[in-house]
Amino acid sequence: MKKILVIEDDELIRANLQDLLELEGFDVICADTGAQGLAQAQSICPDLIISDIMMPGLNGYDLLTSLRQDSQLAFIPFIFLSAKAEKTNIRHGMKLGADDYLTKPFESAELLDAISTRLAKQAAIAQLQHTIQELQQLNESKEDTLSVLSHDLRSPLTNMQMVISLLKTADSVEKQQSYMKILQDECVRELDLINDILDLQRLESDCAFTASEVFSVYDCLTKIINIWETRIQDNHQALTINAIPEISLVFGDRHSLERILTELLSNACKYTPPQGSINIDIDYHQTDNNSKSCFNLIFKISNTADIVATEVPNLFKKFYRASNARSSKQLGTGLGLTILEKLVEKLKGTLTVDSQAGWISFTIHLPLSRVNPLPLRVSA
Repeated sequence: MKKILVIEDDELIRANLQDLLELEGFDVICADTGAQGLAQAQSICPDLIISDIMMPGLNGYDLLTSLRQDSQLAFIPFIFLSAKAEKTNIRHGMKLGADDYLTKPFESAELLDAISTRLAKQAAIAQLQHTIQELQQLNESKEDTLSVLSHDLRSPLTNMQMVISLLKTADSVEKQQSYMKILQDECVRELDLINDILDLQRLESDCAFTASEVFSVYDCLTKIINIWETRIQDNHQALTINAIPEISLVFGDRHSLERILTELLSNACKYTPPQGSINIDIDYHQTDNNSKSCFNLIFKISNTADIVATEVPNLFKKFYRASNARSSKQLGTGLGLTILEKLVEKLKGTLTVDSQAGWISFTIHLPLSRVNPLPLRVSA
């Protein structure tokens, strides 16, 4: 409800204005002097002010001048409503910054039209200011992203350049092999970052290619988990997997499903300490009682990690890296969870995160469709 401040020393006119505006659905606040009106404006910051000119003490002209000098009140729409109908009075009021000037006696429709016009203009200005603010924030975000991106792209290249110099002077096969391993790892890190940037750009521009196909959920998930099971064991982390349900053939985006599970397991490996635990729970439930083919695939990846709950919202920001990765080499590109969130959104799924008691859990629901008839098992 829009708030209108009416400043008028004539009690009858003030009461009539209040009744008229309240019937139109406005929240009306009244003042009978300029000084009282200024105090009310400073207290409630109304959406629009209607004021007489000739009032005892602080007159309408001085009131408007005071308002326009206050940064918090300067842009409130202001309408003069006065018996002073001379052209010089009207021009003086508009010169001081009034948005409109109506003379007494006035028609109700004339006043309501002036109010509607001024509020609509104010709303348009507010929307424009909001748009400008969003563009400024977007520009700042792009600058921050470019700054981080420049640093992250330079880091592997700097390491490769340094290792190449060392490789030229290596005096043993062992040193050469060690330097080649570092060089290979830094090349992979650079390629991962470039690929993640390209994937994220496609997802954000809604140009990501969706390749729906018929595949086995069981085989798809088993393949990814088997790959990461070895890495988890190498990190001396404990892995617990529940029984993966036999869902048989489905129709959907297998590549995105594999990418989502890969990002979750990659994140769990990075932030689970040695001798820590990683749990994988996979299930599904029917979403449409009238169709046995529609269901939600649910998988929950939980791991021991000291990530405070207040840090959770930041996990999906571009290039954000939590402070407790096992080492700087485990930090990755900082885009994995951002891509994960975009992929889940693209697949019309849901993603929730919970962090408590030394555990963090990511739970994802993805809608899929079974393919009929249902075979017992198929190969990927």
